[in-house]
Amino acid sequence: MSIFLRRSACSSCLRHHFSRTFAATPFVMRPPPASAKSLSDLDRGDTKTAKGPRKKKTPGSSTERPAKPSRNLLRETKLQDYLDQIASTSQDVTLQDIERYRPASHASVHSPKYEVEYNALVETLVRSFSVSQLRKFLGMYYLDAPYKRSKWELAVTIIERQWNWPSLKVIKKEKREWTEVIHQSFPLDAKQAFLILGKDGADLLALSSEFHAHVSFSSNPLCLNVEGLRGSLGNLSRHIESFKAGINEQLFQLPPGKTISQQDLRYISRMTGVFAEDAGPGQILLSYRRDDANAAHFAKRLYMRSTVEGTHDLTTTLLWSAPTSDTQDPSATTSTYSLYPFFASRSELRASSLGSLFRIRCVRDWLKFEEPQKDAGFTGENALSLAGKPMSLRQSLLNQAAHLSGNGDNSIRVIASFGHVLICSDSSQGLVISSPLKGTSPLSTILEWLQTHANKRIFVPSLPPQLINAPPVQQRLLHRLIYHSFSTDGNKTPHAARVLNFELVLDSLDSSTFKNVQDIHPDSPHIPNFAEQGIALETTCWTGSCSDLHVMMPDRPMDVRLTVSTKAVLAEERWPKDLQSYLSDLKVFWTTSGSERPQSPLILTHEGSTYRLESSSTVRQSTDSLRHLPITSGFFLQAITESILNADNKERSRVCEVTCDDITSDNSWSSFLECCDTFTAQVQAKPQTDSEHTFVP
Repeated sequence: MSIFLRRSACSSCLRHHFSRTFAATPFVMRPPPASAKSLSDLDRGDTKTAKGPRKKKTPGSSTERPAKPSRNLLRETKLQDYLDQIASTSQDVTLQDIERYRPASHASVHSPKYEVEYNALVETLVRSFSVSQLRKFLGMYYLDAPYKRSKWELAVTIIERQWNWPSLKVIKKEKREWTEVIHQSFPLDAKQAFLILGKDGADLLALSSEFHAHVSFSSNPLCLNVEGLRGSLGNLSRHIESFKAGINEQLFQLPPGKTISQQDLRYISRMTGVFAEDAGPGQILLSYRRDDANAAHFAKRLYMRSTVEGTHDLTTTLLWSAPTSDTQDPSATTSTYSLYPFFASRSELRASSLGSLFRIRCVRDWLKFEEPQKDAGFTGENALSLAGKPMSLRQSLLNQAAHLSGNGDNSIRVIASFGHVLICSDSSQGLVISSPLKGTSPLSTILEWLQTHANKRIFVPSLPPQLINAPPVQQRLLHRLIYHSFSTDGNKTPHAARVLNFELVLDSLDSSTFKNVQDIHPDSPHIPNFAEQGIALETTCWTGSCSDLHVMMPDRPMDVRLTVSTKAVLAEERWPKDLQSYLSDLKVFWTTSGSERPQSPLILTHEGSTYRLESSSTVRQSTDSLRHLPITSGFFLQAITESILNADNKERSRVCEVTCDDITSDNSWSSFLECCDTFTAQVQAKPQTDSEHTFVP
């Protein structure tokens, strides 16, 4: 049964069995016999064995052909002579050999063709001349080049330095600089950041526009972050380094015993563009741009005024010019009043620590002309004190004149300035439009509020509407300095303030000489040479005392400031020494080209009084006889209109003044009141006809 159960072997098992059997079988390798030929020889075949040995030809065989004579093609075509000549003269070159490769022109450096033409020209010179020949050309051109230079570099030297082709390497670098955008940060300190920022960020905006870059500040650490083209940032980096080197520092000493608050430091720094730091008791460190010395002078004047303006107690009486019925019984009036926000165009007021400004006005529709309640205005001398009592303007001025200090040769005069009496809000609240007195109130409530609240009041001069478009008459230009006295020991000066005025007048000046105030200002690009024009310089200096009386007129568009002053003209030998030196330097500046403008002195001492600089300005003054006004008294006064350019902050303002030289004269006083009444009255709107409403395309 076992033979029937045996399984037959598969093919793979058989192959494995044969492999094991073959590997176990021994073999003996024997060399083949010598007569035997290898299979490879049989495959190739042996031609020599098949054909037999080749027989050698004898010289006298009839099959041998005669040898032909060899030909020299170089000699027959004279090419060898030409090559020999080139070889003998290969090192003798002239400038004509290379100048014939010089192109007459090239493509624009901003065009892609320029790079193609540049490289093609260099390759032509490299293929045409050897290194030694190119060096000879450099010697003929008197060009120096390092000895270890390649042919390409020698050819580039000739093309760029002798043929004046722009460098392709520089062009590619500039192209990369003006196409690649990068980020860069410039570390700054506090004063550098403030000066780069400028007034309200105007300088930083101009910097961004000039260099076509996006700029921003980071506070920790303080630095200027810039994003822009690589080339622009390179120029900006050089500008910032130059800007840092151009910052000047100056230590300013305040009057003895005077201090200034940090709030005033910030206000004045922002307004003048000068960075100020507290450098110790009574000292301020000023940082400013080297080319902006006027800003530093302006900042000093404001710091001086901020520290001493509280040392004098001026008699600034507030009166109220009201309708005739109101002067009898203020509580019986039907008119209501309110404090309206007022925007001051002068930056000196906007940036000060006064807070918001408001003016008391009658509540009515001011956009539409209405017939207001008839009031006597100035003609009837109807005025109310803050206590609500009727007062006479003339008598009030005479009472103030009695307190003015002076001597017998002083003349007392009354000057009316037109503008607005403004009420200041609390500076800690910032700039707000909500008035300190809410809502509308009758006259009696307004007077009581003014009497009980100690809000600061200021007067801002303005030009009356009747004179805005009036043509200038009898013009003259003058440079004016105004000084106010202050106490150096910190005590308040009673009653009136001492003033010192200096004016430098240009005689023989008509309206055709200078068109505006800027023509005479030193910042003007066309400064006249007074010596060549033969214009005489007339100077005036006078001292005196002044006291102000403010008349609020809420029923009218303008208020009035009445100033009682004395005036004593000083001879030049009695001037303060600093003022005499300033005049000498000023004459040199205005009569000599290229000289530097002198700075007006900040502090003056005269006859035991110390004066601080209140304002420095250039004034275009016009005098009007007012004969076109309906003056019934027949005594015509003169109105002086001035266009004032502040020499410090370059701001312009326009003012109007009417002077009464003799307050005791009835005719002079009546004409003076009529002028004030005319300039404060509301200008009646011209009635429009039907033709004015017709639309004309």
